[in-house]
Amino acid sequence: MASRFPRLYNLEQNKKVLICDKWRNNSLVYEWRRQIRGGAEEVELSSILSLLNTSVLSDVPDRWVFSTSNLKEFSVKGVRTLIDNKSLPITTLVTRWNRSVPRKGNIHMWRVSLDRLVTRNNLAYKGIDIPFIRCPLCDSYVETCDHVFGSCEVASYVWAGVSNWLQIVLLASHGPTELLQSVDMMQISMEKKRIVEAIVFCGCWSIWKFRNDKVFNKGKQRKEYIINSIIAYSYLWVSNRIKKKHMSWVEWLSNPFSFV
Repeated sequence: MASRFPRLYNLEQNKKVLICDKWRNNSLVYEWRRQIRGGAEEVELSSILSLLNTSVLSDVPDRWVFSTSNLKEFSVKGVRTLIDNKSLPITTLVTRWNRSVPRKGNIHMWRVSLDRLVTRNNLAYKGIDIPFIRCPLCDSYVETCDHVFGSCEVASYVWAGVSNWLQIVLLASHGPTELLQSVDMMQISMEKKRIVEAIVFCGCWSIWKFRNDKVFNKGKQRKEYIINSIIAYSYLWVSNRIKKKHMSWVEWLSNPFSFV
């Protein structure tokens, strides 16, 4: 009130008085050092009376109110939620985190799912001048996340090889979203799904690594190398994070589900 009604505050003799003590029976108790002289003082008095007449005072101690939160009290979580709702895109995508996969694999898959990789299509969309936006692996279609990890001939070959190794069907023709959905729909135990999901995460990471090697290092590895890389890296990832049972390399090659 001191900042909003400075003239009345200067007239008040008791600077530490509470508003509830000054407002009794719907009238203002005056304890000023002199009478109101009109002008700005009269305007402030009229304003504070109008404000108090429309307010309901309670016995609850005064506190700051955070109007954007349902709790009506300030919290860091409330501010974070407000900022996220205003600045982040609306999505129903649930972040997937597989404990059998290292951090780099989980973060990479998270970026793939959100289409946040630096594909040529994304670079062109951000206004970066690049020679062409075709896929560097097949040179036939625009390079998007859905294409690189789904409909590209290299990706199709890789997922067919992984499916043959696992003796299951992985659907990825429309991109990583369909690929993860096919894992969720499998009629197998949750532990086995976790193994398949870890291999899928490793597959996407290996495909992107193969793509970068081709773009930046003029890599000459054959696409068959990707499947071998997936089998080897996924074995290292899973075997070092599942402590229940040790599995040999030979067992992993023949039946990766022996872990569970």
